[in-house]
Amino acid sequence: MRATARAVRASSAAFDAVRAPVTRAYEATMRENAEYVVRDPTRAKRLGREFVYTNLARVPGAMRAAAAEVEVVKELGMRARMGELDVATAATGAVFAAELYAWFAVGEIVGRGGSSRG
Repeated sequence: MRATARAVRASSAAFDAVRAPVTRAYEATMRENAEYVVRDPTRAKRLGREFVYTNLARVPGAMRAAAAEVEVVKELGMRARMGELDVATAATGAVFAAELYAWFAVGEIVGRGGSSRG
């Protein structure tokens, strides 16, 4: 029972120490961003759906842009096969591939908790 009482006292002290600065920060943030608060409950209910469907409406544009980029890559591949690829474009592709691999390797190392050996 004594350990429980100590834990309650410690958590209460920690809460009291943190409450004032957190409350001040919250109030300051709300004051600075009051213009973005939606007061109408009906409008507030719609916000989640509006966010989701607004972002879903952007998908076709992103797909068109991706398709255009794929066409550019295909054209570069055709030019490379025909021997018309210039050195600058090839170097840019090589640097991009190296950077992509480096980020992959960093992600793998971070995913293993910082160990480079697994």
